[in-house]
Amino acid sequence: MDWKKLDRCWFAVTLILGTIQAWLCRSEMFPDGVQYMDFADAWRNGDFQVAINTWRSPMYSWLIAACEAVVRPSWESEIVVVHILNWAIFVFAIFCMRSLLDALVDAQQKSEYGGNSGLPKGSLLAIGYSTFLFGALRFIGTGLVTPDMLVLAIFLLCCATLTRIHFAEKPAWAGYSKLGLFLALGYFTKSIFFPLSFVFLLSVVLSSGHKTRRVAGAMFSGVIFIALVSPWLVAIHWQSGRWMTSAFQPPLVWRLMRRDGVTPPEHQWKVLAAAPEVAGYITSVDKTFPYEYIAENLQPALQPGNELSNVQALLRNVSSEHFIFTHYHGVLLGLFFGLVLFSDIRKTCKKLGAYCFLLLPPLAFLAGYGLLWVEYRFMPPGYVAFFIVLLAAVHVADDGTTRRIVQAMTYGVCCVMILITLMEGGKYAWIMSKEANADVTRRVTRAMKTEGLQPGDAVAVLNIPFYQWWARPAHLKIIAGCHEPAEFWKAPSAVKKNVETIMANYGAKWLVAEYVPTAEMDQGWDDLDGTGFYILRLPSPHTK
Repeated sequence: MDWKKLDRCWFAVTLILGTIQAWLCRSEMFPDGVQYMDFADAWRNGDFQVAINTWRSPMYSWLIAACEAVVRPSWESEIVVVHILNWAIFVFAIFCMRSLLDALVDAQQKSEYGGNSGLPKGSLLAIGYSTFLFGALRFIGTGLVTPDMLVLAIFLLCCATLTRIHFAEKPAWAGYSKLGLFLALGYFTKSIFFPLSFVFLLSVVLSSGHKTRRVAGAMFSGVIFIALVSPWLVAIHWQSGRWMTSAFQPPLVWRLMRRDGVTPPEHQWKVLAAAPEVAGYITSVDKTFPYEYIAENLQPALQPGNELSNVQALLRNVSSEHFIFTHYHGVLLGLFFGLVLFSDIRKTCKKLGAYCFLLLPPLAFLAGYGLLWVEYRFMPPGYVAFFIVLLAAVHVADDGTTRRIVQAMTYGVCCVMILITLMEGGKYAWIMSKEANADVTRRVTRAMKTEGLQPGDAVAVLNIPFYQWWARPAHLKIIAGCHEPAEFWKAPSAVKKNVETIMANYGAKWLVAEYVPTAEMDQGWDDLDGTGFYILRLPSPHTK
């Protein structure tokens, strides 16, 4: 089949699968997503004290704020608008991956061995699209309201730009300008791009060609990058007194310390009552609920004098990356060694030497998260770029039989990758479509408005606050909560009344619960439209 027709077929399949998953997950929400939507509100309202923070990079919030400024969605359609944005980012990511494939095909044409020395174009397309689908739909997902899909897109775009610079006989200054711009966009999306930017610039310097021009080009890209990100660094310093985001404060290796309710971090909440424990959330004044990830919640994982703990902290991350690599990407590594058997090994090694500087950023990406925090959704940019470049470096002889065998091997592995994507990514999307239950959220929000709750009202909850999605479309602020509702219901009536008074004195007007015993319904609890949620008007502050 013609190269362009094959490309259009792959693009159509990728777009259809991503759209189906986006539709099934159109009501999914995530604690991080609520935070980004809160920050988007802060940017739109000019509340820079809230919007500028040392943990969340601003790009995703800017995009949400821009979409909402244009569309002006109702409270019912706000989450839908964010998911449409996610789908658009997924489409953008496809084009970024396609840009990397084009750059590698152009490099293959310029190879000293000729345009037919590398993988057949059809095989390279299959590898690119199937690897992208696996990373984008299996590990990230179009329904996840986080910037991880945007990170994948920008990282692939940076790799494509680096590839064009690397194989150009005399790289244009426009290419260096684009690299600096894309790296800055990456840093605005995720802070790990700050150290990664220097890896990209190092790759430019170490590549072959006119050394003087490449050094000058790397410096030019670096100047553009620093010039673009400097305002954000100054803003961070103004807000927090730091010059760098929290994830990259020395030492560079961090571990997220989960705190239990008995000893809560003072910056995040404080204990209002001991039995049952009632927490008052300090960070909820301008946000939907208290944030689980706070800069001060991070502690150094590498601690002087505690070598055993240091080794254990690093081994946990290495073990997680090893599992992801072997369990999910081992088939691609197997494909590489299989293709090497049908290649000219000497020429393949020589091509790998020429491609090694292109492999440096993906490896640095994986190593960076290996030191910081390994989570499945973080890893696709490194893995997708790494395997596309690695497999593109294989030298296949211009022999009909050999190339047909290579194509058969490639298509077989790609079919396995797509099958896994359909099974696991599809299962995830189906589960999310059932669990998200947007209809319940809408009914809860409508019933709350009927009860008289107004946007901006402060409420308390009988539950962990991080997963109370109804608070976002209702634009309520969760400022207090009892994390052990079973203990609350076991307590004597006088204790429960005291807890309600404490919550009211802290500023909450209403108490929301997902379960109320039948015997307690006569205490003023109202059923919210049969959704399983209940609401209680709290007494006026300072009453006994």
